[in-house]
Amino acid sequence: MSDNRRYQVFVSSTFEDLKEERKKIYETLLQIDCIPAGMEFFGAIDEEQFEFIKTIIDDSDYYIVIVGGRYGTLTEEGISYTEKEYLYAKEKGIPVCSLIHSDPDNIPTGKSENSPSLIKKLNDFKNELATGRIKDEWNNSDDLAGKVLVSLTRTMKRFPRSGWIRGDKEASSQILQELAKANRTISILENQLSTITDNNKIPKFQIEYKEDQTDKIVKHEINLGKVALIMSTALFTPIPDHSFDKLLKNSVIQVINSNHDILIDKYNLHLLKAFLFIFNIISFKEESSSSEGSILRSFNNTRYVFLTENGKKLLSQII
Repeated sequence: MSDNRRYQVFVSSTFEDLKEERKKIYETLLQIDCIPAGMEFFGAIDEEQFEFIKTIIDDSDYYIVIVGGRYGTLTEEGISYTEKEYLYAKEKGIPVCSLIHSDPDNIPTGKSENSPSLIKKLNDFKNELATGRIKDEWNNSDDLAGKVLVSLTRTMKRFPRSGWIRGDKEASSQILQELAKANRTISILENQLSTITDNNKIPKFQIEYKEDQTDKIVKHEINLGKVALIMSTALFTPIPDHSFDKLLKNSVIQVINSNHDILIDKYNLHLLKAFLFIFNIISFKEESSSSEGSILRSFNNTRYVFLTENGKKLLSQII
């Protein structure tokens, strides 16, 4: 992305049966400097939670829907939350990338529907996804990552979106519109965070890690207020992105406070960083490394992370 734009991409699918596939997609999006958003940030979905999810979809530039062998939990309308998210994105005119499993008969039984009514709903949903758009197919998690990259790149070319832009470019009407979009999203998230803190509830995040070099995966729900508090002294002054990654990892380990050595992979740390950004607790800025102060191309810029005003408000709730 040569003009320094960052695109928010909402990833929709059933969850339990497609965990590995979703992980691959998130890794792919992060590698191309996109901002992933999806149910990992929201926990269990219900009708009340869906109202907040709609605000995240509203401010996403692209929407990816992945279909395997499950249709998913039904809403009050009798359709799955995945289909409900898709219909909402379609209604809002957000470009959709749909990827459907190419060999459903060979999907393991535990990851497939066995109810005739749900199988019919799933097939109807697949037909809807294939109507009026290019349908991409996938077979395994590695194959899916490549297909997502191709499908998203193609969709970006056909349907260019505003994305998120750096603040050091010359102002124009287009840029002002993009800034208005960014401000709208920040306002929405501030309201959501305000609601959480007004109820004395600090946002939480479930992180996965390994202990003592074993293959056992441990899930731990961490309090983001505590993480932000540990990082706060270092973050009141912007720090380089690579330094923030180390700070975040050490802060999470302190919050978990395990008696064992903890191994947290880059995927979970990037996911947590994206979560902190979406909830407007941290933000980013790029500064030129030029001694003359001129604006250089992105590969000569350093990205810095800092604690937002909203993040500072969060700290006041727990100090």
